Amino acid sequence: MVQRHFKKMMTPQFLLLAAAVGILFVFCVDPFLILLEKVIFSGTDGAFSLTPYKEVLASPSTRKAVLNTLIVSSTVTLACMIIGVPLAWLLTRSDFPQANRFRSWLCLPFAIPPYIGAIAWIFLANPTTGVLN
Repeated sequence: MVQRHFKKMMTPQFLLLAAAVGILFVFCVDPFLILLEKVIFSGTDGAFSLTPYKEVLASPSTRKAVLNTLIVSSTVTLACMIIGVPLAWLLTRSDFPQANRFRSWLCLPFAIPPYIGAIAWIFLANPTTGVLN
Protein backbone atom coordinates (compact mmCIF):
# COMPACT_ATOMS: atom_id res chain seq x y z
CA MET A 1 0.00 0.00 0.00
CA VAL A 2 2.75 2.46 0.94
CA GLN A 3 4.77 1.49 -2.13
CA ARG A 4 1.81 2.29 -4.39
CA HIS A 5 1.49 5.80 -2.93
CA PHE A 6 5.26 6.28 -3.07
CA LYS A 7 5.24 5.26 -6.73
CA LYS A 8 2.47 7.77 -7.51
CA MET A 9 4.46 10.55 -5.82
CA MET A 10 7.63 9.96 -7.82
CA THR A 11 6.53 12.02 -10.82
CA PRO A 12 8.92 14.37 -12.65
CA GLN A 13 7.07 17.37 -11.22
CA PHE A 14 7.49 16.12 -7.66
CA LEU A 15 11.18 15.42 -8.20
CA LEU A 16 11.68 18.90 -9.67
CA LEU A 17 9.89 20.46 -6.71
CA ALA A 18 11.98 18.41 -4.27
CA ALA A 19 15.17 19.49 -6.03
CA ALA A 20 14.08 23.16 -5.91
CA VAL A 21 13.30 22.91 -2.19
CA GLY A 22 16.67 21.24 -1.58
CA ILE A 23 18.52 23.98 -3.47
CA LEU A 24 16.55 26.64 -1.57
CA PHE A 25 17.51 25.03 1.72
CA VAL A 26 21.19 24.73 0.83
CA PHE A 27 21.60 28.28 -0.45
CA CYS A 28 19.12 30.24 1.71
CA VAL A 29 17.82 28.53 4.82
CA ASP A 30 20.99 26.80 5.99
CA PRO A 31 23.25 29.91 5.80
CA PHE A 32 20.57 31.96 7.54
CA LEU A 33 20.31 29.44 10.37
CA ILE A 34 24.10 29.35 10.75
CA LEU A 35 24.20 33.16 10.91
CA LEU A 36 21.36 33.24 13.43
CA GLU A 37 23.15 30.68 15.60
CA LYS A 38 26.38 32.70 15.53
CA VAL A 39 24.56 35.88 16.56
CA ILE A 40 22.45 34.31 19.31
CA PHE A 41 25.34 32.35 20.80
CA SER A 42 27.85 35.20 20.57
CA GLY A 43 28.68 35.39 24.26
CA THR A 44 31.90 34.19 25.83
CA ASP A 45 32.61 30.56 24.94
CA GLY A 46 29.50 30.41 22.75
CA ALA A 47 27.05 31.30 25.53
CA PHE A 48 23.56 32.59 24.78
CA SER A 49 23.56 36.37 24.38
CA LEU A 50 21.25 38.94 22.83
CA THR A 51 23.79 41.74 23.14
CA PRO A 52 24.19 42.25 19.35
CA TYR A 53 20.45 42.81 19.00
CA LYS A 54 20.46 45.17 21.96
CA GLU A 55 23.29 47.20 20.43
CA VAL A 56 21.60 47.45 17.05
CA LEU A 57 18.19 48.37 18.47
CA ALA A 58 19.71 50.98 20.80
CA SER A 59 21.50 52.75 17.96
CA PRO A 60 20.12 56.18 16.99
CA SER A 61 20.70 55.42 13.32
CA THR A 62 18.48 52.33 13.58
CA ARG A 63 15.71 54.36 15.17
CA LYS A 64 16.04 56.98 12.44
CA ALA A 65 15.93 54.31 9.71
CA VAL A 66 12.81 52.71 11.23
CA LEU A 67 11.11 56.10 11.54
CA ASN A 68 11.99 57.02 7.93
CA THR A 69 10.70 53.65 6.73
CA LEU A 70 7.40 54.12 8.55
CA ILE A 71 6.99 57.67 7.20
CA VAL A 72 7.76 56.70 3.60
CA SER A 73 5.60 53.58 3.64
CA SER A 74 2.66 55.45 5.21
CA THR A 75 2.95 58.32 2.74
CA VAL A 76 3.17 56.00 -0.26
CA THR A 77 0.20 53.96 0.98
CA LEU A 78 -1.90 57.08 1.43
CA ALA A 79 -0.92 58.48 -1.98
CA CYS A 80 -1.70 55.16 -3.69
CA MET A 81 -5.10 55.01 -2.02
CA ILE A 82 -5.89 58.60 -3.02
CA ILE A 83 -5.02 57.82 -6.64
CA GLY A 84 -6.03 54.14 -6.87
CA VAL A 85 -9.47 54.08 -5.27
CA PRO A 86 -10.99 56.73 -7.57
CA LEU A 87 -9.37 55.12 -10.62
CA ALA A 88 -10.69 51.69 -9.64
CA TRP A 89 -14.15 53.13 -9.14
CA LEU A 90 -14.02 54.93 -12.50
CA LEU A 91 -12.95 51.81 -14.37
CA THR A 92 -15.39 49.39 -12.74
CA ARG A 93 -18.49 51.40 -11.86
CA SER A 94 -18.80 53.97 -14.65
CA ASP A 95 -18.95 54.12 -18.41
CA PHE A 96 -15.44 55.43 -18.70
CA PRO A 97 -14.43 55.89 -22.38
CA GLN A 98 -11.64 53.53 -23.47
CA ALA A 99 -11.65 51.77 -20.09
CA ASN A 100 -9.88 48.70 -21.53
CA ARG A 101 -6.94 50.80 -22.65
CA PHE A 102 -6.64 52.40 -19.20
CA ARG A 103 -6.84 48.97 -17.53
CA SER A 104 -3.87 47.86 -19.61
CA TRP A 105 -1.90 50.98 -18.73
CA LEU A 106 -2.68 50.65 -15.02
CA CYS A 107 -1.45 47.03 -15.03
CA LEU A 108 1.86 48.04 -16.61
CA PRO A 109 3.70 48.56 -13.26
CA PHE A 110 3.17 44.86 -12.50
CA ALA A 111 5.05 43.94 -15.67
CA ILE A 112 8.07 46.20 -15.11
CA PRO A 113 10.58 44.97 -12.51
CA PRO A 114 11.34 47.49 -9.73
CA TYR A 115 15.05 47.71 -10.54
CA ILE A 116 14.18 48.97 -14.05
CA GLY A 117 12.13 51.73 -12.43
CA ALA A 118 15.00 52.54 -10.08
CA ILE A 119 17.44 52.82 -12.98
CA ALA A 120 14.98 55.05 -14.83
CA TRP A 121 14.69 57.37 -11.82
CA ILE A 122 18.48 57.50 -11.54
CA PHE A 123 18.71 58.61 -15.18
CA LEU A 124 15.90 61.11 -14.75
CA ALA A 125 16.83 62.69 -11.42
CA ASN A 126 20.64 62.46 -11.39
CA PRO A 127 21.87 65.77 -9.87
CA THR A 128 24.53 66.28 -12.52
CA THR A 129 23.25 64.67 -15.74
CA GLY A 130 19.58 63.92 -15.06
CA VAL A 131 16.99 64.74 -17.69
CA LEU A 132 14.85 66.54 -15.11
CA ASN A 133 17.67 68.89 -14.09
